[in-house]
Amino acid sequence: GKDKAPTFINEFAKTGVTTIVNAGGFMKSEVEFIKTLSELDDSKLRYRSLVSVDIVDQNNDGVSHHDIAESLYFNTWDDTNKGLYGVYGVKLWVDGSTQGCSGYLEKKYADKGLCAGTKGRAGYNYKPIGLGTKNNVARELRNYWGDKWLIQVHANGDAAMKQTTDAFELLQKEACADGGRHNPNTNPLVIHHATVGGDPKTPENAIRMIGESRNKGFSCGSRGIDKLGKLDITLSHTPAHIAYWGGAFQSILDGKGTPTATGKIADDSDGRSTMIDATGSDITYDIPFSLHSDVPVSPVNPLWYVEQVVSRNTWFYPDIKTSQRMPMPVSDVFGKQNVEVYEALRAITIVPARQNLLGNKIGSIAEEKIADLVILDGDPTDVSTDILSINVISTFVNGIKHCWAAEC
Repeated sequence: GKDKAPTFINEFAKTGVTTIVNAGGFMKSEVEFIKTLSELDDSKLRYRSLVSVDIVDQNNDGVSHHDIAESLYFNTWDDTNKGLYGVYGVKLWVDGSTQGCSGYLEKKYADKGLCAGTKGRAGYNYKPIGLGTKNNVARELRNYWGDKWLIQVHANGDAAMKQTTDAFELLQKEACADGGRHNPNTNPLVIHHATVGGDPKTPENAIRMIGESRNKGFSCGSRGIDKLGKLDITLSHTPAHIAYWGGAFQSILDGKGTPTATGKIADDSDGRSTMIDATGSDITYDIPFSLHSDVPVSPVNPLWYVEQVVSRNTWFYPDIKTSQRMPMPVSDVFGKQNVEVYEALRAITIVPARQNLLGNKIGSIAEEKIADLVILDGDPTDVSTDILSINVISTFVNGIKHCWAAEC
């Protein structure tokens, strides 16, 4: 592992990454490997890892998932290793991938699309309420609810997001009640992907629902908490959904998206593909969002993430080296989902720092914060600048400079 790690680290760092979060270790050895990386001399990255709620120890089958997670827990920030490592979050997968026809949707996939009418609920991992069960998502998260563990959830479809948010609300109500087994949650709650935001043909809008949930109060006074126990639900999108699968989603979700001989695409302004990674609606409903990669499926490149949510370009036959790109369709109901560069830059800096409890140390430039910086050869907020042409000159981690260009 150590022999290959420097190449792995350099490939990430030279794109302007200073911190990585392994979004869910399934095996104890995987999480321990992340710690090994943080102990390398002259580390160019800061490391964090989440723990899957069903993590296993390949050397000891008799240990419970929760006990394995507890054994791996490592403080949010440890000054003895300059904050280079931490394990204090758990990850739950509530559905599969929308591009794989296994995202959990409110409605079925398009009859004429690539998923051939697959039922929307085909992809859930935990039986939903209403199908003869209690909230199984809440059951999986209950032991981690409170102020110790971060909770982050993989939810691609609009139904998966609702199932997740319902579980969050149930757990907070339980915790705020007299005699509750756990403390109310005071940490950020992150929903990963949040791919299918809603359906313009109906009032259903998962993003709006999450915004409303953020503003609900839960009376926790009897538990010694003065303020209302609001849920800090935030989102983290994968911009590759737009670039790599934006065209496919028009087929998968709406039965459209097949280019004609002239290269034209049928109008899809009334379809669900308009709400793929709906960052514009995130802003409308005041929901903080970050941007991330699901490497090795999609590349690690923060400035590319920015370009994708600003332009919302897609490739029906993905080849980002060509100009054969088309804009994603725009909803007549919910409007454009493009965001301004400033909001996109926040989504690769201060917002993910806060989501991972690092906002008081990194993510922005302020007195007494740690010097984790990225130096670019261009200004991404300059409207005349092509974001993808900007190069990373150097990065700083804990104030130590690492060069990635000849002029460094």
